[in-house]
Amino acid sequence: MPVPPPINKPKTVFGIDFREVLIISICLILGLVIVFLIPGPFYIRLFAGILLVLIGVGMALGRDPATGKPVELIVLDFIRFAYRPRYYRRGSAGSGFNQYSQTGQSSQRKNRNVGQSDVDEQQDFYPVDRPKPMFTYEPFPLGLSFFFSIFSTSFLITFVVWLWFGGANQINDLLNHLHP
Repeated sequence: MPVPPPINKPKTVFGIDFREVLIISICLILGLVIVFLIPGPFYIRLFAGILLVLIGVGMALGRDPATGKPVELIVLDFIRFAYRPRYYRRGSAGSGFNQYSQTGQSSQRKNRNVGQSDVDEQQDFYPVDRPKPMFTYEPFPLGLSFFFSIFSTSFLITFVVWLWFGGANQINDLLNHLHP
């Protein structure tokens, strides 16, 4: 009898993983600290706080569209690639030399599958009625357009708050001064 697969319950809060809740809550706290505790012009602090919170939401809920990796794995891959050991060999550039190529790999794959059962690896031997999450979401595709959208949204929110708290009167006074 085969060993049953482990039953891993996802650790969630209302259907959102703890990782995502942690990232969003840290960025929300830092955004509120920027808005309310750091001295400076209110609208610049508001812009920076909203931008930080939206970047946190993007980091928590975003995935690479090509590989589906979260932000921390993308950064780790970049660091591993940037600091990898480099081996330079004479005559290897452009000569088609690949030190990692193995011959006869396809025949090894065929032999490995001989004698194995036809049971689907994804088959759930012990079906469990898992509760459905309260919220579900599609991951955001991380990219330049996503970060431009975050920047634009934080700018527009700050602009609307400025208009609400007297910016419209300042524009009206400026236009009356320029055009008598």
